[in-house]
Amino acid sequence: ANPAERKAGEENLKQASSSNGHLVALLQVIVAPQLELPIRQAASIHFKQLLSKGWEPKEGDLLRFSPEDKKMVRDNLLESIIQSPPLIRSQLGECLKSVIYNDYPQQWPSLLPLICQNLNSQEQPRLYGALYALRLVSNKYEFKDEEERAPLLEMIQTTFPPLLQMFQHL
Repeated sequence: ANPAERKAGEENLKQASSSNGHLVALLQVIVAPQLELPIRQAASIHFKQLLSKGWEPKEGDLLRFSPEDKKMVRDNLLESIIQSPPLIRSQLGECLKSVIYNDYPQQWPSLLPLICQNLNSQEQPRLYGALYALRLVSNKYEFKDEEERAPLLEMIQTTFPPLLQMFQHL
């Protein structure tokens, strides 16, 4: 490919990355089953890079993503992991980790009901997604003080009964 065209394309992507709706549009590309896997994978890598650099702005940085875009990502990220093939799921898993570490539970109280809803499913991808999210939440609180672990205790009390029921039926 022409280096000048490539550089111009990269510059356009860089400019678009901070515009409203860009994250949401990328997520739509990632989960679109009619698109070829390499396109979806490239979108998932770009999505992961954007989230890791700017989900939570550093001291003195400008807000990179609108609250509406962040809410849309939170509302659809777990479902996107559930619906994606393994190659893309690994990229989105890193994104889920970033969002959980920054936003759960204060800005993402709906995560626990989403996990429970998927734990009650008989579909393997839904169970995988729920267990994956559960593991990430537990990792977040693994080395926290007792008083900082309250969200984990709530998650244990809410998710262990359906987990126990699921394991008893194996």
